[in-house]
Amino acid sequence: MIESTTPNQAKKAVAKVLSEHGLAYAKLSARTVNFGGLGYGSAVFVTPHGLKLPDPRLKDVKAALPDDVRLDVPQICPADTVVS
Repeated sequence: MIESTTPNQAKKAVAKVLSEHGLAYAKLSARTVNFGGLGYGSAVFVTPHGLKLPDPRLKDVKAALPDDVRLDVPQICPADTVVS
């Protein structure tokens, strides 16, 4: 059985990567989502509260996280982008 990342471990990983990239936040919250019904494993979604968005460094932060940890931040589209 593959051991998955706990929400506490995920928050520590996100906190480390955010600080390495110089991004300040107020607090982190995390939740585990199981995708077993779809034939996948589970993932931990970590939401940074108080993070100033948008920030281009978030792309590097997301790339540096473990595979089963997701940074849960809103997708921000530029004002001139049309979403269909």
